[in-house]
Amino acid sequence: MFIRRLIDNLADKPFEIDCIDIEVHGFVDHQPPLFKGPGIIYGNQSGPLSFKVYNQSPLTEATFRFLRKIDSEADPKSFQVRLFAKDYEGMELIGGWSIPRVNLPQSGEVRGSVIHGEFNQLWTRVRKLEGDPDKDVSELIFPGILNLPYSGRVEVKQCHATEIVSTQGWNDHHNLTFKSASIVFQESTNRNLTHIKASHYAGFNPPYVEHWITEALIFITARIVYPRMVIRHCEDYAHVFIRATPKSATSGMPPPFSRDPQVSGCTWDVFLSYLAKCEKSQSFEYISISTGFYQLILASNGTLQGFLTSLSLYIENCINQIFSVSKKKKKDKDGRNKKEIEQFMLHVENWSGNQKIKDRAKRLFHMLNSPDPSKSMDLLIAQGVIHKIHKNVWKKVRHYLAHGGLIDDFSKEEEYWQFRNYLLPMAYRLTFRILGYKGKVLDYDGKNFAFVEFAWDDNVPSK
Repeated sequence: MFIRRLIDNLADKPFEIDCIDIEVHGFVDHQPPLFKGPGIIYGNQSGPLSFKVYNQSPLTEATFRFLRKIDSEADPKSFQVRLFAKDYEGMELIGGWSIPRVNLPQSGEVRGSVIHGEFNQLWTRVRKLEGDPDKDVSELIFPGILNLPYSGRVEVKQCHATEIVSTQGWNDHHNLTFKSASIVFQESTNRNLTHIKASHYAGFNPPYVEHWITEALIFITARIVYPRMVIRHCEDYAHVFIRATPKSATSGMPPPFSRDPQVSGCTWDVFLSYLAKCEKSQSFEYISISTGFYQLILASNGTLQGFLTSLSLYIENCINQIFSVSKKKKKDKDGRNKKEIEQFMLHVENWSGNQKIKDRAKRLFHMLNSPDPSKSMDLLIAQGVIHKIHKNVWKKVRHYLAHGGLIDDFSKEEEYWQFRNYLLPMAYRLTFRILGYKGKVLDYDGKNFAFVEFAWDDNVPSK
């Protein structure tokens, strides 16, 4: 089985893999399979992967206990299973964790039952052809095109005899350098797949590199995208992963930059800045801004009210990240003193007044230890990160929606669409400040969007 053939068969189209044998194993290693028999592994163009096994194994004590657990009200995660399969060409595959469904025949016999399930990842190992140049490289394959501003151009000429009849050209590839790693973006010839190849170095190795590249891509495209296939190229073998992908990548969140040549380079500057932020974390978990931005994309597909609520909270979280360093100081930007706050908390604790008021005040104490977003915004305005109009709009939206206000009539909806237009550039400005990026940024002047120069001065003191 060649890697290229696997990509052609599995990356961007529905597929079925007929298997001569599939074993369904429980959580504990080195135990006989719960179910075993021929079956099929299949997937659509997107979404999770699925399997079906025609069980040929008799009932065993382990299988009986497993079926009893499925029938009980136990946590479904407690009976997750793994898949070990071999197809008719001898390729061995391993499926990730799945919660199965067991359909017993009318006789009630386990032998002859059909086992169904969904899982998120399928793995196989493929021997590479001699002379394959890809070694110590991760390759990510995304279905479709990502609408990125590539610089490398390809031209297709149609000829009749020696005469050129027509010429068509488009940009389809881009090369980046990230520290000592090379990252190459390449669209397939028929533009149905996007390949990304990234070389490794110490601290930039799989599985982290694959996760970080995807994380940075989600931000610069403002879409929830995942690779359908990941290939880790080693010396003689390649580890191939087929993964579940979102069923839809639609988003109401505009990306930070367009494909306009004026800002095309900014896309890659931000991508590298985001990648550096991910690498610094050395974590497989999302960094903080990724978690918030992911939720923002989901909210953008819903109502205006839900999107604005998510947008205002994301902005507040970005501000808290920017000023998180100040929490280490004894005295913060507002002049509040930790010792004075502790004394005030003790005073309330000893207060003999209304208990309900006392309990509510105690629940609000954590706010005293958090920087006031309004005061933090004043410093960010002075530094040139955001504008005063951003602060005013944020305060109005945050206050109104946080206290149960509804966008329930046309005039209010029109007004809040305007607020949305101000908050989007504000969110990107704050994210860029966290990333350390300076360059072009989206701006809104009350009528139109445009890209303007963005920089800030950290040396501006707070008032």
